[in-house]
Amino acid sequence: MALSVSTQSVSRSNPQAELDDHYLVALAKDGRTDAYDMIVRRYRGFVRLKASSYFLLGGEADDLIQEGLLGLYKAIRDYRTD
Repeated sequence: MALSVSTQSVSRSNPQAELDDHYLVALAKDGRTDAYDMIVRRYRGFVRLKASSYFLLGGEADDLIQEGLLGLYKAIRDYRTD
């Protein structure tokens, strides 16, 4: 079963058409990089917002964002439905 997870197939004007996060995580855990990319695009702004409230001595804001995205990757990898 082939499923396209491109942003062109997801309508932003219709919330019903958005792919569910649980479904995207399941696809990403199965090795679908397009699903992982969609999750990252969806939550990049949230990661930036959270990273902006922290300060890293000797570091840059991009370092904190990268750490946040790494945390997002680990959350996808370790996600359990139970």
